[in-house]
Amino acid sequence: MAAIVGDLAQTFFIDSKAVNTAKNIFLTSIDLYFRNKPTTQSTSSGLANPGVTLYICETKLQDGIQVPDLFRPVAYGRSRKEFGSISTSLNGATATNFTFTRTPLNTNQTYALVIKFDGFDTGFSLWRNKGNEGYDGIEGQTDDAAAIGLTNNTSASVSRGSNSPNMTKGALDGYFFVLTSGAVATPQLDVDLKFKLNIGTFSTTSNTTYNIINRSYEMIPYVTTSLTGAFQGGEYVFANSTIPSGQTISVSTTSANVTGTGTTFLSTYTANSLIILKSGDDHAVRKIVSISNNSNLVLDYKSPFTNSSAQYVLGAIGKVDRFLPENSMAILVASTANATYNFISNASSDTIVGVTSNATAVIDNNLEYPVDQTQLAQLGAFVLDEFLPDLKYTIPPGTYANTTVKLANEDYDTSIQEYPVTPGKKKRFTYFPAFMYSRSDELAYGDGSVGTLVNGKSINFNVTLSTENRFSSPFIDEQDLNFFGYQRIINNTLVDEHTNSGQAIAKYISRRVELAPGQDSEDIRVYATAYRPYGTNIDVYVKFYNEFDPELFDEKSWTRLENVTPATTYSSTENLNDYIELEYQLPTLPIYEFEPLSTGVLQSGVFEGQNSNNVLVGTSGVVNTTIATSDLVRIYNPLFPNNSLISVVTASNTTTFTIDTTLSSANTRLNDFVRAGNLVEKVEFKNVAFKNFTANGVVRYYNSEMSAFDTYTSFAIKVIFRASTASLVYPHLKDIRAIALSV
Repeated sequence: MAAIVGDLAQTFFIDSKAVNTAKNIFLTSIDLYFRNKPTTQSTSSGLANPGVTLYICETKLQDGIQVPDLFRPVAYGRSRKEFGSISTSLNGATATNFTFTRTPLNTNQTYALVIKFDGFDTGFSLWRNKGNEGYDGIEGQTDDAAAIGLTNNTSASVSRGSNSPNMTKGALDGYFFVLTSGAVATPQLDVDLKFKLNIGTFSTTSNTTYNIINRSYEMIPYVTTSLTGAFQGGEYVFANSTIPSGQTISVSTTSANVTGTGTTFLSTYTANSLIILKSGDDHAVRKIVSISNNSNLVLDYKSPFTNSSAQYVLGAIGKVDRFLPENSMAILVASTANATYNFISNASSDTIVGVTSNATAVIDNNLEYPVDQTQLAQLGAFVLDEFLPDLKYTIPPGTYANTTVKLANEDYDTSIQEYPVTPGKKKRFTYFPAFMYSRSDELAYGDGSVGTLVNGKSINFNVTLSTENRFSSPFIDEQDLNFFGYQRIINNTLVDEHTNSGQAIAKYISRRVELAPGQDSEDIRVYATAYRPYGTNIDVYVKFYNEFDPELFDEKSWTRLENVTPATTYSSTENLNDYIELEYQLPTLPIYEFEPLSTGVLQSGVFEGQNSNNVLVGTSGVVNTTIATSDLVRIYNPLFPNNSLISVVTASNTTTFTIDTTLSSANTRLNDFVRAGNLVEKVEFKNVAFKNFTANGVVRYYNSEMSAFDTYTSFAIKVIFRASTASLVYPHLKDIRAIALSV
């Protein structure tokens, strides 16, 4: 940070005993007493009308005294007076008041006032107290100094620089310094400035409530096929625009002045509003500094183009915060939308235009109110599942700050109830679906036509401040007010999750776990400590790999595990820390669907298996019309559905099919299929793993060439979180553990 450059300085100590032992005070102004100021147009600095700037900075110990630390300015500790606002007097009775924005200062600490005269002008002099001489003027360079005096309706003060050499009993003890070359502080031990430090006082009998609202964002969905170019972050965008008929303006790259012909500037704009300039296909947005009449105004910056017959555009304006082409969405900040000009698509399909990029897109007008909750996100609403109010408070002892929030629901109504929040702490919102709407939607639908939004805004924080000490108050940093909203993107599907391209949105995938050499495993069990409220679910998948498989680990299928925990075991929706233990195990089949339990489509016909044979013969019904070579099939008897033979088809005809496993009555488990009446399912997910019944439950999977692999040497875990998109509660994990087992 750059150092303060000054001419004079005065240190002062704020004694807590002078302010009822308050730990902090708030500086509101400082009175300096000028004896002289330069003669205008004839100054030592060469400046026609030099002004004075006052700074507050911290101090450091040097040679046994506290000296100004010019590298540590106090926040909000700057005030300035222009030449014409500086008052002088020949008796030291007239003060020049330098105001501050309630600058917070700690008590029992030494600070410094640093005075800087424009151009180091020597024509200024300040009244001082020197030894027993009473008042005197300090010629040339001077500093702003401090004495404590109460503001508002209270009149009590502790001052420095009185007519007698009386001191302040420690309340403001300090030293006066001359700053050589603007930085080297040389103490003047027998001199103090005449000054007065004014601080804020506060009511101890009534509270003050501040309202904090969301910024004017626009979440604009656009028709995907309509996009031309790409919007740039930070550029201005406008929409719903018209060009005033019969009006032209003259603009130039050499002047900030705009001259209009037939224009009505006074009734169209106000100072500090934005104007869209147009010259052919080129556009620019500028802020209006002042308006002289209907035909003349001044911009903050010159036009980027020169045109004596240019035009101006009336329309809603915003600045690109984020451009999300993958979601066909542009998010704008600082929207100027109003009832006339906004970012809501009308029947003519309004187009948003990028001022710098010249990108364009048609606002999606297929979604119109009323819509259901899932469509609101497409309309441009941000769903608040959790939020973090990042409000910077200073709360001295004996003071209090109570923060609550009101949020908007899906009907554009603000909640009646205020919900308590803690700054700096995340809050899950489970009371109702809460939304932050686009500014245009707040105006269009929250004005009573659909619902009613308090202050016309989606988010309303109320911060109530109170104090027990009239010299102290809680403090909110107005330049650092942030609100972080979180939207949990979740759905309720497991489609294609056995692949690497599943459609579930909320998921976690672990790194690959390698087992120690020689520790090939035959089974697995997974445990999770989780929050799973009613209406949600947590699914666990595992990817297995055998070191002798010539294919890549990443190419393996994910196997969905079976949840052993009773389906009726849920967490409390009232207690977000109500974790439950979930247990998952490897299924005995290559599962396609758990409900109903299925590996795939049941084939027509009934099949008979024979001893010492690998051919199954159809014995009834229309048989073997779809089973083909390389299919994976499940063979089972309906009387014993838990006993299944999973095998690869090596040959097939209209009445029989051949598998790669030879049935045997001598094998206890293969003997189960040496009989008539077998049913056959064609396995849908051929490459997922399962506990092989015919091999005593050892894990097996097939690779893409339908080669079988038993046991595994490495694995990975995938966790899927599921809930309705309209749900107010969502599942999450505290921890997850996996145990590789032997059968």
